[in-house]
Amino acid sequence: MTMPKSFQDELSNLDELWLGRQAENQSPEELAAEVIGYILAREQLRHRVKPDTPASAAIDQRTLAILEKPDMLDPAHSVFEVFIRRLSRHPADAIQYLTKHVEDRSAKLSKIAQNPRPKRRDEIMVAIFDCLEGNPSATAKEVGAYLRVHPNIQLSDGIYRHEGDASTMREGLLDKRVSSARKSLRKFRANGR
Repeated sequence: MTMPKSFQDELSNLDELWLGRQAENQSPEELAAEVIGYILAREQLRHRVKPDTPASAAIDQRTLAILEKPDMLDPAHSVFEVFIRRLSRHPADAIQYLTKHVEDRSAKLSKIAQNPRPKRRDEIMVAIFDCLEGNPSATAKEVGAYLRVHPNIQLSDGIYRHEGDASTMREGLLDKRVSSARKSLRKFRANGR
């Protein structure tokens, strides 16, 4: 269901207003009050009621009741569900909980990012790069001839096989691999590496 254009404009204005009011050194209590205020204003806007009216008070009451007992029951939403429950009871605790979760997740992802990654190129691709670095205009046939005489690569039944890392490549893919290597080398040289 698409909302009328005016709703989208009003929602964008509400988002900009809310983001503009955020301060760097807000206390958890102040931030929690801002979050609750934003949620209530968004619901009033969605239901097309004017602020400070009996209808808006009813919408606010219903929204706060929903915040008291969110029923998402999906592990993917568990952090958000805990945040919403705490937001309705102890707003400052909710902000601290969410901040800690974000920091913990960031630290976990940072640790994962530090782990060594598998090599992006197998040994056959490295041999193709070696050939093209010596002769950038080599054709796929010339690269194929280079691979056939390479001491660690055998061609058997149309499949190149490297003895060291056991990588394989079909002979029919040589054109694509050479083209890909040539593009990488051009990009590498253009970046001045």
